[in-house]
Amino acid sequence: PTHFLRGFGGGARQLAAMVAHTCIGRLVERGGVYMGMVLTKRPKTVLFTSLFTAAVLASGIVTNFQMEARSTFLYTPQHAHLAQLRDDMWDTFGETPDPFIVIVSRADGGNVARKDVLLRLFALHDQIMQTHAAFTREEPGGMSTTLHVGLEDVCFRRYVHELERSVCGVSSVLQLWLYDREALEGDSEQEVVRKITEAHKNHEVDLGGAQELDDGRVVAGAYVLMYYLSKQNSNYDNGMTLTWE
Repeated sequence: PTHFLRGFGGGARQLAAMVAHTCIGRLVERGGVYMGMVLTKRPKTVLFTSLFTAAVLASGIVTNFQMEARSTFLYTPQHAHLAQLRDDMWDTFGETPDPFIVIVSRADGGNVARKDVLLRLFALHDQIMQTHAAFTREEPGGMSTTLHVGLEDVCFRRYVHELERSVCGVSSVLQLWLYDREALEGDSEQEVVRKITEAHKNHEVDLGGAQELDDGRVVAGAYVLMYYLSKQNSNYDNGMTLTWE
């Protein structure tokens, strides 16, 4: 990141933003201490103020209030050069996809780098790909339409030359078999372990708690499945993506 910022002339502006961010952090800390003292000295005033604020927000007087939960905004100083680069990139290429993450491990905490575990993982993956949820969309005139939303309606898509079509973006150990269950079933246990071991050493897959044994084999405690959801279509903003999740 340091070389990246220097390449774009971050220099003094980035340093100034870091200093400002540090000062803001101290002010927030002191403000928290002050609020704690107020709470202990004037609990009734604080309670009344909280109720009044809640009533104002519920009345609809404040219309431009928006909660921010995206880490890329919360943990990057808004005037930093890095934040400017992020905004420029998003304005040009659109926001990065939102990952829907599934962590999979065995109930007994055992090794997941096995063929039988991968076959169960395939079953879970197929279930996620085929999952549909009912989404009610309001239409003009007070009418409503119920749609059945699947991953293909909300996912981040990319064209794959090998398949000659666009597919939903997915990242998992199953990519070693191109998401073909029959290809996995055709491999022996030794071949499965060999592929996982080589992929891990080449940093091609993510394995939780991976350890290399004396014979060179890799064992692991968990897999991660990531399904990328698009932020660039209307379904992300109208609640359809959230309904599917």
